[in-house]
This record gives sequence, C-alpha cells and structure tokens, in this order.
Amino acid sequence: MKIVTWNINGIRATKKSFKEILEKTNADVLCLQETKITRDQLESEIAIIDGYNSYFSFSEVRSGYSGVAVYCKDIYTPISAQAGLSNLYESKSGKGAVGCYGKLTTIFTQDRLKDLDREGRTLITQFELRSSKNETCKLTLINVYCPRADPEKEERKIFKLDFYKALEERAKALIESGSFVCIVGDINTSHKEIDHCDPNDPIVFYDNPCRVWLDSFLYKNGDYKDIAAEVSDTRNQILGLFVDSFRYFYPNKQNMFTCWCTTSRARETNYGTRIDYIFCDTKLVPRLKSCEILTEVYGSDHCPVEADVEAEVVGAKICPVLCSCYMPEFAGRQRKISHFVQKMQTVPSKTSTSETSLTKKRMLNESHPVGNLKNVKKRKTGQSTLTSFIKNKEVNSTKNNKVEEKVVPAMHKSDVKPSNTNSKVGKPSDSKASQFWKSVLKGPEPPPLCTGHSEPSVLRTVKKDGPNLGRKFYCCGRPDGHSSNPEARCQFFVQMEKQYFEVWDYVIFSVCLLSSLAIGIYHAFAGGQQTTTNEFLMADRRMNYAPVSLSLLVTIMSAITVLGVPSEVFQHGTSYGMFSFSYFIFIPIVAHGLVPVFYDMKITSVYEYLGRRFSRVVRLCATVAYMVMMITYMGVVLYTPALAINAVTDLNVWVSVVGLCVICTIYTGLGGLKAVIWTDVFQAIVMLLAQIVVIFIGSSKSGGFSTIFKLAAESGKLAPLNFNPSPLVAHTFWALTFGGTFLCMGIYGVNQTAVQRVISCKSKRHAQITVYLNFPLLQLVMVIACVLGLVMFAEYRCNNPLAYGAKSDQLLLYYVMNVLGDYPGIPGLFVACLFCASLSTISSCFSSLSTVALRDIIQPNINLSDRAATFLSKCLILFFGLLCFLMALVASQLDSVLKAALSILGIMGGPMLSLFILGMFCRYINSTGALSGFLVSSAIAFWIGFGGLAYRMGVPRMPSPPILDHSCAPLTNYTSTVTSAIVDQTTDADLLVPAVNTYYDGINIVYKLSYMWYSGMSVLVSFVVASFVSLVTGREEILDEEALHPLFRAGGYFGPKTNQPNKEELISLETKISTPGITT
Repeated sequence: MKIVTWNINGIRATKKSFKEILEKTNADVLCLQETKITRDQLESEIAIIDGYNSYFSFSEVRSGYSGVAVYCKDIYTPISAQAGLSNLYESKSGKGAVGCYGKLTTIFTQDRLKDLDREGRTLITQFELRSSKNETCKLTLINVYCPRADPEKEERKIFKLDFYKALEERAKALIESGSFVCIVGDINTSHKEIDHCDPNDPIVFYDNPCRVWLDSFLYKNGDYKDIAAEVSDTRNQILGLFVDSFRYFYPNKQNMFTCWCTTSRARETNYGTRIDYIFCDTKLVPRLKSCEILTEVYGSDHCPVEADVEAEVVGAKICPVLCSCYMPEFAGRQRKISHFVQKMQTVPSKTSTSETSLTKKRMLNESHPVGNLKNVKKRKTGQSTLTSFIKNKEVNSTKNNKVEEKVVPAMHKSDVKPSNTNSKVGKPSDSKASQFWKSVLKGPEPPPLCTGHSEPSVLRTVKKDGPNLGRKFYCCGRPDGHSSNPEARCQFFVQMEKQYFEVWDYVIFSVCLLSSLAIGIYHAFAGGQQTTTNEFLMADRRMNYAPVSLSLLVTIMSAITVLGVPSEVFQHGTSYGMFSFSYFIFIPIVAHGLVPVFYDMKITSVYEYLGRRFSRVVRLCATVAYMVMMITYMGVVLYTPALAINAVTDLNVWVSVVGLCVICTIYTGLGGLKAVIWTDVFQAIVMLLAQIVVIFIGSSKSGGFSTIFKLAAESGKLAPLNFNPSPLVAHTFWALTFGGTFLCMGIYGVNQTAVQRVISCKSKRHAQITVYLNFPLLQLVMVIACVLGLVMFAEYRCNNPLAYGAKSDQLLLYYVMNVLGDYPGIPGLFVACLFCASLSTISSCFSSLSTVALRDIIQPNINLSDRAATFLSKCLILFFGLLCFLMALVASQLDSVLKAALSILGIMGGPMLSLFILGMFCRYINSTGALSGFLVSSAIAFWIGFGGLAYRMGVPRMPSPPILDHSCAPLTNYTSTVTSAIVDQTTDADLLVPAVNTYYDGINIVYKLSYMWYSGMSVLVSFVVASFVSLVTGREEILDEEALHPLFRAGGYFGPKTNQPNKEELISLETKISTPGITT
C-alpha cells in the first residue's frame, strides 16, 4: 500500500488534469493538504476521478484557506471516513464515522473543539486489512494540515498547541481501540536541526514549544536504533508513541527538505525545512518497507513524501458517506454504477523495492502552479488520456519555442536592408533631439547592483500586515540560501520608496535655511558694511569669545561627523568615545602654545607665519597644499550629506547641492567673517537641539535610558578601555588619546578655518578662552554622538539595517525618518541639522580659502588698495562657490574619491602641523630643513594613507557584528525572505572570509596603521628629516623672533640669552618681506 502525502498549495492551481497527477504519482492513497477550496468551488474534474474515490474537508473560516483531501483507488476504498478530530462533524459522516475520540470532550470545551475543526485541517479514513492468518484489522489514516504559529499572534501559538494535543489524544484513542494509526501531512514544525536549513542557536531552537511537543510525541525523541527489539518484546510499554518514517530509514541524511520559499527561489539552493511527515505508530513499524522524499516533483512550495506499507487492503463495497460522489451536484454524473458497488477485492501487498524505485522514476515533474485562479478555464467533461497529455506537452513546447524565437539580440545596422529606398529616414538633427529628450525625460532608474555579486537586484513588496505593508525594497535576485553558499542570495537590501516631508517638516527646514541667509544679509549692511579687508576677513578683530567658540565647534563638526560617529558607536560600541581624552591634552597646547604666537604676530592668514619664520617658498608650498586639501574636502562635505538625505527623503540631490552652494555663497560673500560666525552660532543651536530631541524621543520609544544602557551593556557596546599598545589597532586608549592629540592640533591649532576665528577675537585672553570653551562643548558633542549610537542600537539590535546592505552614513537618517517620522517636524528639524552642519563647514571653507588666496598668493605679487582687496575677496568667494559645486560633481562620479577625501584632513594635516611645531619650538630648524621634512612626511603620509585605503579595497570585509539578542522580534516586517538575511549574517561567518590579518604581511603591515597615528607619524618623520637637513645645511638666522613661542625666543627660558630686536627693526623686516620684488 503506497501512501503519498503532499501539501499542494491550491488544488485548483495545478496546470495538469488531476487524473494525470494521480496516475503519475501512482499512489494508492493520496493525501493532500492546503487545498484552498470550498464546497461551492469544487468541480467535477477534481472531485470525480475515474478509478478513484475522493474525500474533502473544507474550511468554514474563509475561502482560499486551508482544507485537506484524500484520494483512494477504488480497490482501496476505505470502510469509513470522517472530517475533523472531534465528533462535532460526525453527523456529516453518518454511519461511516470512524469513532474513538478518547478524552477530547473532557480536555476541550465544545467551542474549542469547533474552533479546531472548522478550519478544515483534518480528514480521517479507515481501511480494513487482512493478515497472513486471514484475520482482519484496521488501519486508520489521519491526514492533517497543522496550523502555523504566527510569531506576532499569541493566540495562534496556543491554537497550534491545542491542535497538536487534540491530534495526539485522538490518535491514542484509535490505537487503544486496536487499530494501526498513520498520521500524514504538513505538521508545520521541523523536528531537529538536521531538518532545518538554518536552525540558529540550538537552545532557542529546541526550546520551541511545538518542537517540545514533537519530541514527546515521537518514540525516544526520534532515536530508533533499538525500536525493532522493543516492538517485538515490550510492545505494551511503547503503546501510543509514533515513529518518523523517513528518519527511521535515514537517521542522519542531511539536506532532505520538503518545503521551500518559492518567492526567493530557495528550492534552487535547497534552502528549506522538513515539515511534511508520515508518522506510523510503533505497531505498524514492522510493516513499513520504505519512505522517500520526492524532491523531483514540482507544482507547489512543498514536495510529496511517500511511504510503502506492507498490507493487504480489503476494499469496501460501498464508499463512506463522506465521499464526494454522494454530493448532490455530482450524484448523476458517474459513468458506471460499479464505480460505487463492486465485488470485494483483495489487494496483494507491495514489497518489491525495485518496483518502488521504478515508480519514483515515473514521478510527475510539472511546472509551478499558476498564481491567478481566475484565468483557469473549465475543463471539458471526460478525462484526458496519457497520449493527449504528451501531445499537449509537445504543443506547449512548440509555443514556447515560438516565443523564444521572438526574443532575439538586436541586429547590427549593417545587417538591416531598407525595404524602400524612397522611405523617409530620420535626420541627424532628429536623432540628436531624440537623444537629448531621452536624456532629460529618463524612465525609471535601473535597479541597483547587489553588493555580493554585482548583479541587478530585484524589487520586492511587503505583503505582510504591519507598519511596513506595501513598502518596496530591492534585494539580491539570486535564490535564498545558506550564508556559506556563495551562489545564494547576498545580504543586499535597499529600501525603494523614500519618506516624504510633511508641512511642519518643510516649515522648520525652511526657517532654518532662511534664518542663516537673513543673518548674512543683515551683517552686509550693518557696521562698516564690509568695506575693508580687516572687517570682511577678520570681523574687525573685535569678536567676543562666546560666539567664536560655537563657531569654532561647528566649523569642524560637519554633516559627515554628525552621521558618522553615531554609526561607528552603533557598529563597534563606545570605544570611539575615548577620543575625548585627547581634549585634555591638545586644548591647553593650542591655547598656550599656538594661539599666543599667532595672535601676537597680528597675521590674517596662518601661512603668513611660515613666510616670516622660514621663507616664501615654504609659505607657498603650504598654501597650495592647504587649498588643494580644502577644495577637495568641501566638495565631499557638500555632496555626501545631500546624497544621504536623498536616499531616505524626497529631496533631490542636486537641489540640495545647489541650495547649499547658493545660500553659503550669498551670506558669506555679503556678510564676511562676522556673518559666518553668527550664522554658525545659530546653526550650532539647531544642530545640538535636533540631536538632543532625537535622543529623548528615541529613548522614550525604547524604554528609557536605563533600558538602552542595559541592552548596550549586555551586548558589549559599552566598550571598556583598550590599552593595547599596538599602533595597528584603530581605537585604543593610546591611539585615541595621543594620536588624537596630534590630529586635533592639526585641525584646531594650525588650520586656517580655525585660526582665523580665534585671532578675530578682541584680545589674546578672549582667544584663549575661546579655545578652552571648546573643551566642554566637544565633550558634549561626543556624549550626544555616543548616546545616539546606543539609541539606534536599542531600536535595531534585532534587525541590523547594515546586514541588508544599508550604508553606514545613512543609518542615523534611516532611524530618524523611519522610526521618528510620525512625530511632526522631527524629520525636518534633523535634516535642517545636517544642512546647518554642511553650511557651517562650507562657509568656513569659502572664507578661509578666500583669505588664503588673497593674502598668500595675490597680495604678495600684486599691489592692491584695501577697497580693491575687499572686492576681490568677495569675488573669490563666488569663485570658490562655483568650484565647490564642480567638486561635488566630481565626487558624485568617483566613489573612490569620496573615501580618499574623508581621510585627507588626517593625511595632510600631519605634515602641515609639523611645519608650525618645528617653527615655534625648534630654533635650529632652517627653511631648507623644514621644507624637506614637509615634503618627505607628506610623501610617506600619502603612501600609507591613500595606499592603505586602496589596499583595503581588496581585503574582504568582515561581516557586521552578530545579533546577540534572540529574545526580541524583528522590528521591520520585511517578509521572511529579507529577515532571513539577518540570520545568514550571524551564522557561519567564519566561512565567508578568511582571517583579515593574513592579508597584512610583510611591507603591507604598514597599511594597517591606525589613521589616528597619521598626524603623529608625520610630525615625527618631519622632525627627524628637518633636524638632519638643518644640521647638514647649516643654521639660519631667525627672521622674526615673534615666530617662536615666547619660551624659545631670544631671552626666553629655552632661548638664547641675547638682546631681542627692537620694534623698529621688526617693522622694517616685515615691510621687506611683504613688499613684492624685495628679497631678504
């Protein structure tokens, strides 16, 4: 007796006639689940099959849901059949009911039993068997489609467990009555890890309540090695326990699955689960001959399972009352009365294994089911023959070939011959016009390439109920599979649709931008109306420390910083926060070591210092290096935030870029440095306010700060101090504290954008207070960034967006738009924060570049009046505004330039810093030595910095940090296909890439140097080279003692005990240096 069970996933969706399916499966009894059909939808082509009798259990809940069916050959007609586990539907079965209900009515209420049966999940048929001693017994076949436990609906979990309990009770009652029992169907639970493609944590896997029930339901938790002896010797002790027929024959066979996700094409990579079973009670095991999974059979997201039982079935004379032939609509459509009434026949048992193997070779291999049932045509009365099936297949094959012939590659122009020489041919101008309009009126953008295979991704839509219902996203187009399979789907994920601003978002965003513009216009007409270079470039050197300190803060804190630091904390924890230790060191050094020198010299450009300390050549080299560095950097600062904003909002990239450029150019060109400083104050308030608001709202959504820090501590995100002395480790205490000191000194101490603000203060004391005020402000900014990263982690701890392919610099924006988007005005405020961060940095770049170009390149070579110099400064700001836009265009085309430019401050800042440190604190360093040290340190910094950046592109990336919290549910319901990407990211990660350390051997080890040490390394190299060259070339006379720190000047604590030049000599010397054509 061959029993086949198959979850058909829609009985009406099969392309072939059901008669052909039955013949191909060659099953004596075919049990189907998830028929998705109701009584009124049942057609004769499905219900009445010549040579078979059929039985159905329909769902009473809704149409197209659940349902089971059983088809028996006429010679295997059951003696009784019944729908449901309880006796509530016994009246429909009439005298043909199976009976034996056990304690169901005691365990469950009538209402609960009705709930369990009304979804049409059970159909029981009972057969009469004849033994070798001519004795009769019964075999009861229970066909079940067990419910699925929706993780978001607790009541369905309880319903599934109750269904299991009722099934077990009914099966035991039937066994106690003396019947053999066989349970077949979709149990909807994989038993062991070997039955699941990706079981995750074994503890969590086996703690599943459904799996716990299955363990108790099966004999010795599925260990069948001693069952043969126990069945023959102590049968009564194992009464009521069942055996998994497939694992009875194949206890250790792997990758044997019965269910796959069809939407992700997981069957192609065999990435599925085994949830379809044939359970036999222990008394039936000796009669069990074979059990196979028929993976070669298609037509559903499940495949059939067949078992061969040694049994002589005595077919009933009359079909049970539940048979579909008794349904009124089919009662008069039978060809023969003998279809119902026939002679008693005895069916010999099938014991030949060779016959079983031959039968499997003849299994049906049909196409996937049709998705649209409305287009299924009604079949003609009468069954198709096998010959017609073959003919139809040939016709279909011919049709398919015809379709394929139409899809041919485009022919070359030379292969096409004109049919009519007089026909009109498009003019070249028409062709150009067509190409122009095609370039302007572009169609939908092509899908992005997945990161794992560089192949076009596919568009998916969320169909599951929840907050993400209807949303669209791109994911890898390959079939789903295990993370260790390189041919399977990668973790690429990009959300298609973007969040749109509401009215309040536009209001807040517009107010912030217009306010910045208004401040610039106000200062253009206030005071001296920006008519002198001192007022336009230096704010008359009358600024107070309070606004300058805020301006200094936001000048360096660009939008890249606002987005990047929280992302760093989200991924790697708070170890980056140790960078704040460097503030304790570099703040006093800048305030007392560098600021007094610059302020006393009354310079406008910081590079004027190099001309007065060393030579015009050193000054010019440093000026050109600074301008190249800042022009490249400001293009990235302009484009990167605009691109990130466009990725999650409806704001166009180039609208953002042009808007930022225009606003910046207007208020910087009209209002000068004073306008820049006061707009920076306003922008600093907006930036800090927006981030603090996001923190408080985000923390309240995640359960408060205590919950956030508890989750962070449990997941290791509150990183302890790392005292590893190796310079190859990025964020150690030594790298962040001492390496960070040199990095910050290069940014805050000798960079024109920072120094120009400091020396615009009205006194040296105010300038030093400005620097010291940045200490608490920088600490506050670091705390805000770290807390933002932890708030994001609390939200995304179970659903890492980076595992989907999201970019790290978009992470905070995704959080604000998707999680906090329901709060009016919050998205607009945060996007305004990013725009303000960009405006403050870009305006500072415009002002500093204009100052440097005027004072260090133009005025030393051309005599200009003060009014002309002021006008030229404004024109230079316009020029740099246009140049900034062009650099944004370059940055949009060259992705590698983006990564290189983000490191340029650290790479170029070190050699620049070395010039000033050597000039102020080393009297014996001459101009030749300083220039040599600068060039050598720049070359080495470029080699290690940019060379390492290029080298790391060829090193495989390590996977994202694993998701440690398995107790929470995913917070974005992007279908099981996308959610599985998170699982893939956290399992067998070591199989994806070899150890990264193996790529850094030999000379390549220098590429692993922490970027925090770039500046410190440059200063050290420059010091060694400059000292050596200066000693070789000889000592030069110090041109200006004020260029040295007071402690190293003549007469100072570390300086020579000689008389310092008088003021008249210094003025005369300064005049000679600044006058064109006069050399010193």
